[in-house]
Amino acid sequence: MEVENFFSLVPCITPTYTPATYVFWNIHEPVEGRGFPYWLKGFTNITFRSYNEPFLIENEYNNVQEAYRESGHKYVKWAAELAVNLHSGIPWLMCKQRDAPDTVISTCNGRQCGDTFPVLLLVDRWMDINEKNLCCRYRVYGDPPSQRAAEDLSFAVARFFAKNGTLNNYYMLHGGTNFGRTSFVFSSQAVTTTKLHWMNWSEEDPKFGHLRDLHRALRLSKKALLKGTPRVQKINEDLEIITFEKDNICAAFLTNNDTKEAATIKFRGLDYYLPPKSISILPDCKTVVYNTQTMWPDIIRKSKEGGLNLIQTYVFWNIHEPVEGQFNFEGNYDLVKFIKLIGQEGLWVTLRIGPYIEAEWNLGGFPYWLKGVTNITFRSYNEPFLHHMKKYAEKIINLMKEHKLFADQGGPIIMAQIENEYNNVQEAYRESGHKYVKWAAELAVNLHSGIPWLMCKQRDAPDTVISTCNGRQCGDTFPGPNGPNKPSLWTENWTAQQV
Repeated sequence: MEVENFFSLVPCITPTYTPATYVFWNIHEPVEGRGFPYWLKGFTNITFRSYNEPFLIENEYNNVQEAYRESGHKYVKWAAELAVNLHSGIPWLMCKQRDAPDTVISTCNGRQCGDTFPVLLLVDRWMDINEKNLCCRYRVYGDPPSQRAAEDLSFAVARFFAKNGTLNNYYMLHGGTNFGRTSFVFSSQAVTTTKLHWMNWSEEDPKFGHLRDLHRALRLSKKALLKGTPRVQKINEDLEIITFEKDNICAAFLTNNDTKEAATIKFRGLDYYLPPKSISILPDCKTVVYNTQTMWPDIIRKSKEGGLNLIQTYVFWNIHEPVEGQFNFEGNYDLVKFIKLIGQEGLWVTLRIGPYIEAEWNLGGFPYWLKGVTNITFRSYNEPFLHHMKKYAEKIINLMKEHKLFADQGGPIIMAQIENEYNNVQEAYRESGHKYVKWAAELAVNLHSGIPWLMCKQRDAPDTVISTCNGRQCGDTFPGPNGPNKPSLWTENWTAQQV
């Protein structure tokens, strides 16, 4: 049996923390007798995953059980008996198994086990387990890379433990179908790597920090979760309070399940603000130590701790005006709140309003409805395009002025950028391109924000703005700004190599 070097199972299980791991039969016994390997297919009369003498243990068997009729039910019962009779001294699980025998524990696999698993919040149930919290979605050939936001994942985990959950496993976070490859890099190989994790799992990643802080909050609540009696108070269809309390021990989970509207919950005489689709954890039933939607303060604080003193941010037109004339600055799209948080940490802001931002973003940030405007030509001296760009730019700048976010108003915004790397495509527009550059600069200055305006990688940037460098070696490649009395600015230090 192959258990040496890379495939060594024992060091993997060393109890430094509590991950879950599969044991790969085809890896550990690639040849029969040496430790669903291919050689198993050669057995006479074998029927996989059935009460069949040659193949007689399991994972999500419920998905296929009906196809085996009575043999399937007998196989489930046999597999449970086999596990228990191995006398390992530990509990045995069967995931997603509705008719799991009483000698094993049935568990949940999925993305929202706090709401889909039927046995939660039964006090006499001693262990409720989310054995597979799917960190991203299945893909088929041609699908884009699958991602799952840290906010959604943390909401699901908090919800599960609020509903009396006992154990959560982040499924295939470090590999799974990517076993034997570089699991820390998201692969676009659909089919063979359909369930890879959704991020580089490192402590520097803000998503890692968001989940780390979630588990810290849960550990602060552990006495109440283990000893307290759960009680549920439904305020309305979307708002809910779950408490775990016994004697002087108490923990609370305040839930807002509305995906669009924030809410305020009154709990024990105090008001608690809940962003859309979020859960706040109160380990003492008084103090909010964590909210599943709140990532910005942690990211901004880490930026400052890393030595930064300024944060650049794009403004995404297609997010803020998804339908013509209907603007959205709520929840995660609250630009004002984001900039205020940066200012509260003592950092400055460069506001890159585009409206074309590129940023590996759909249509470079242009909203889809813009394509339907009659006779429009994007990023050109074209009347329909100029009309909508001007309206959008005025909306953003006036919003910043209204909340006094520009530097001459005492705010953190010290620079702004119009357009983005237009020089790359300018020649295709001929004279119209040059006129558009000049018009865009005049538009920016005439918005009267009281701060300098930038144009990145723009050789013919008008004198009213500052041309800047984007690239990897601006110290050697940048000839300087478009004027002797202007600062030399590196607006994009490309920290990775394009592939």
